Amino acid sequence: MHRDIFSFGLKILMSNFKFLLAALLFLSSSARAQGEETVVGGTTQANQDAALPTGGDSLLPPDALAALLLAGKAADGATLQLVPTEGQPFTRALRITTRVKSGEGDIVLSAPTASGFKEVDTLFIRLYLRTLQSEAPDGFGSVGVNIEPNTAAPRALYRGTARAKAGAGWVRYDSPAMAMRGYEAGKSRLEVRVGGSPQEIEIGGIEVLNYERRRFPHQLPHRSGGSYAGRENHAPWRREAAARIEKHRKADLQIAVRDKAGRPLPNARIEVKMTRHHYPFGTAVSESFFANSAGTPDNQKYRAALKKYFNHAVLEGGHKMRSWQSSAKNRDNTVQTTAWLRENGLVVRGHALVWPGWTNLPNEVKPRYEKIKTEQGEEAAKTFLRATIRDHIGEIARAFKGQLSDWDVINETTTNHALMDILGEDEMVQWFKIAREVEPEIPLYLNEFNNLTAGQKNTDNFERTIRLLLEKGAPLGGLGFQAHGGALSIPEVEKNLERFARFGLPMKITEFDIVTPDEKLQADWTRDLMTLFFSHRQSAGFLMWGFWDGKHWLGDAPMFYPDWTLKPSGQAYEKLVFGDWWTRAQGRTNARGQYQTRGFLGDYQITVALGGKTKTVGMALTRSGGSLAVILE
Repeated sequence: MHRDIFSFGLKILMSNFKFLLAALLFLSSSARAQGEETVVGGTTQANQDAALPTGGDSLLPPDALAALLLAGKAADGATLQLVPTEGQPFTRALRITTRVKSGEGDIVLSAPTASGFKEVDTLFIRLYLRTLQSEAPDGFGSVGVNIEPNTAAPRALYRGTARAKAGAGWVRYDSPAMAMRGYEAGKSRLEVRVGGSPQEIEIGGIEVLNYERRRFPHQLPHRSGGSYAGRENHAPWRREAAARIEKHRKADLQIAVRDKAGRPLPNARIEVKMTRHHYPFGTAVSESFFANSAGTPDNQKYRAALKKYFNHAVLEGGHKMRSWQSSAKNRDNTVQTTAWLRENGLVVRGHALVWPGWTNLPNEVKPRYEKIKTEQGEEAAKTFLRATIRDHIGEIARAFKGQLSDWDVINETTTNHALMDILGEDEMVQWFKIAREVEPEIPLYLNEFNNLTAGQKNTDNFERTIRLLLEKGAPLGGLGFQAHGGALSIPEVEKNLERFARFGLPMKITEFDIVTPDEKLQADWTRDLMTLFFSHRQSAGFLMWGFWDGKHWLGDAPMFYPDWTLKPSGQAYEKLVFGDWWTRAQGRTNARGQYQTRGFLGDYQITVALGGKTKTVGMALTRSGGSLAVILE
């Protein structure tokens, strides 16, 4: 990882929770009432009139309202009526009256797509909503806006919500999104979900447009991403963080220059160049893209960016049980990608030995468990399940023994606990112990999401699980904070880090990203969370969950647009890692032939010049400091 700015040619979508998305990104939803600010989903929206750029191709049939058909298990409790409108950019609206309380998805309006879209296309969803009556406690009418594939058990590709208070007039809902999978015409559908509390609402002006790669989500109408406490330029935490960075991330560097007789050489010119951070700055790597697209221009740029911007990496899925056990091809991809990363100077961490939910295990595990339970009884089924997980831990840990810096032993116990429900929570202790038998030296982590602030179910469960593991003798060696999602209060994050620092374990940001078309917010939050975390005494690394929009699980990576242009948040990262936190110094030795400076921990090249003689020497600056004696002859 080195300093030069990486130049490319010329923006561009969790399993379980994370954002309920698998292929399309819900980047934002925005709404504006006629002539007034409107509270939408708890966010005040004051977006200016935003005419849509030209060039968007409709994915819906010509008469979108007429194409919407009523469906769902409570559809009999709803009626539809086309009604005329005035003073709007549309002349007709669809009035929906629901008479029964139901789940949101129990009453839906569905229309198939009339055109297809490709992977990484930019899509835009717009509709207008007016609430006439609502029995919801807050008086708001609400519709869910989904795009789903036409499959037997679809996972929403896109999910958003539009809300409007009864009597407040029309509200406009705008949402740019990015396709991470493509579908042919008719293979996906728009769903407007109107179930919930009984309500009478009207919707109109529905558009789903495809801008392909002609526009990026941030270039389309969207709401401001809001803000967060501590964003202010002169927020007190900034001074405190700067002082901690000076204390924990830097050390004294001393250079003594002598001639071959051992005499000090004063006035020798000294140039100090940092070449590599010791602190882990890393990213997740798509092993499937890495292996299957080798040789393509994007793949070549992907590899070049990895080497230029990062010193650590983690595989998105290759080290997980579901991938590793599924096919020889996946295993080969994982082995080859891990090897390439290491050969090219990146330190690799393992993620994750056990992700203890059924959906994260190989497909055959649950059916076989249930079959054994039916035929042989519960204890036999438990024995099978226990052995399956333990055998996998041993197998993959041995396969990468000595190649990884650390392992996430368990991932996301708050929402993935099927294995513990069956085998008991003490089984987690055994998973750590098996990993320790294979890897006696490296840190073994517990990883979780939604655990950066207090008041979260995940945060409390994270602490409870840590205590359980430690009390039961598990060799827990580190704590992982995923940091997906939106911007949070910096003071609250700082307070929460201290809560977990009490355990005395290394802490890592393991999966950072922020999903928003508000590029200023994305850049500021990247800068501020990196700064706060880098400053913490127990901070052991900061890893993104992907760095390029073209291969990111939500299509909104922190570093690069799809065309490899550096984003504002990428610029913020670059400024910190290779600017503010990168040491460059020069000067001359004193009368005793000595030169001293202070630098960030890392690898250095020291060049000494005097009287036409020049010598360059490498050295490492560690927490205990660094001393270098240079003989100039």
